[in-house]
Amino acid sequence: MATETAFREISVAATAIIVYGAVGLLISLLTLKSIRCRHFVSGREIILMKDGKLYPDSIKRARLDVNDLLTKARINGYYNISDISYAILENNGEISFLPKDHAAPATRSDILPMVKGTVAVRPPVYVIIDGKVLEQNLKTGGKDDIWLSRSLKENGLSSPSEAFLAYIDETDSLVVHKKVKGEVSQDIFS
Repeated sequence: MATETAFREISVAATAIIVYGAVGLLISLLTLKSIRCRHFVSGREIILMKDGKLYPDSIKRARLDVNDLLTKARINGYYNISDISYAILENNGEISFLPKDHAAPATRSDILPMVKGTVAVRPPVYVIIDGKVLEQNLKTGGKDDIWLSRSLKENGLSSPSEAFLAYIDETDSLVVHKKVKGEVSQDIFS
């Protein structure tokens, strides 16, 4: 009786392993052969930033907030979001960044003609995130509400709520990323 129960338990476990392996193999084969199946199983890439414009709806769909994006950008060496042309949430959960030409990593031919003297740069001071003014950061940047209002008007905005992201760069200028409606078409990854 004990050997019969043990045999039954072993056969149930072996069947489960075989079925689990077969399902895994089947899914693997389907994702290799079918783009639709691959998108269903693995997910699709989400463009968070295109041509230097942030897309809040895409960021929300990716279940991120702008601080997550800024953190990932800094981790990848982009302290100034304006240095980024594209930001793409890959289907593995990582964010890929495509820098603008001026911010691309230097090559050996770029470095050979050595330039004397360096200019110290500082990280940007974010003063508006998702349309909300960060008063403490505005003070840290040495600016006030009057300066912010004037700078927003110079950028074609009438209120902070029209900005998705704004920061003071190393030249003490306000860089504004306006709110853009909708999401970016995903056609380039199909």
